[in-house]
Formats: sequence, C-alpha cells, structure tokens
Amino acid sequence: MYPHLPRSVVASAIASQLNQTQAILFHQLELPVQPQATVTVRQVKIIEHHWTTVEHQSVLQVRGTYRLSGAGWRQQPRSKLFQIYLQRDRDQHQWVSFHPSTPDYLQQENRQAGPIQTLQTN
Repeated sequence: MYPHLPRSVVASAIASQLNQTQAILFHQLELPVQPQATVTVRQVKIIEHHWTTVEHQSVLQVRGTYRLSGAGWRQQPRSKLFQIYLQRDRDQHQWVSFHPSTPDYLQQENRQAGPIQTLQTN
C-alpha cells in the first residue's frame, strides 16, 4: 500500500538534504561563514515511489526531479534528479527523513534529523 505523499514533504526533504550537504562542504573546506541564502525547491515531480528495506528499516524510496529558486540562485534551465528515503514515525503522524549509514567524517552536528511534516491520519 502506498501512502499519500504530499509534494511539500518531498520538497522539504530535498531542501533539508541540500542544506545538510552545504553545511558539510563548508565545514570540510573550513570556510569561515555559511551563507544564509534562502532556496526554494519547486516543481517537484515524483517519478517513482515504493516501499523498500534499507538497513533493516522499512522506508519509502522516492525518486524524481526538482528545480531550485531563491535569493542568490540563478534560474535553473533544467530539472535536477533526486532520490530520498522517508519513514513514518511510530505514531504514523509525521514523515521523517531516513539517511542510510553515513561515514563518520560526514556526521556533523549540522546534520538535522527530525520530522519533515506533521500529517493527520484518519
């Protein structure tokens, strides 16, 4: 059974992943200040989604395309590909990003784990 997956949840997960990647790069490159540019993930198109098992966890694998816009970002002429993993929390009320095992050198305090969006379930 495939759950209803709002595009806003996927867009939030993509934005979170982009912010985490940016924070890791700034840390690894030892840059003094992280930019506070606001990006908006837009035109999310879900091409495929299905339940799978990763690291003994049931996750929803989502693939598709998106575009970015926002301060400091030029208009992107082409869509970018994405692949994310999402889980439902224990109460089935929220979507949470799932990140497969990450090498220790990439695990930073900047890495955010938590709910993407609270959903009401019936």
